[in-house]
Amino acid sequence: MGVYLRKSGNWCYEIKAKTPEGKWVTLDARYDFPEKDAATTAWIEAKGKIKHRQTHTTFLAACTARLDHLAAYTVKEDHEKYSLTVVINRGRMRRFAEWVDLAIEDI
Repeated sequence: MGVYLRKSGNWCYEIKAKTPEGKWVTLDARYDFPEKDAATTAWIEAKGKIKHRQTHTTFLAACTARLDHLAAYTVKEDHEKYSLTVVINRGRMRRFAEWVDLAIEDI
């Protein structure tokens, strides 16, 4: 929703998002800022944190799904060997999954 002035005279911010079912939910909100600049700064910081959490979850889910896919379609007997492509893909996906907690600058 953004930053706005309440009837009480305090500035506030609200961050809302739509669920897959179409329902609006409040992800973060704070209602007690005396000045608009303070509310805007806090709103920007909160949006950054929410974006990081969402990216973290999406990235981890994608890596996990790909590793599950590789495991499901590369079942071999003990005496059979995996192709080099499968081995490389597994290694890459495991490294990607380890990156999930790193800051984007570190990657």
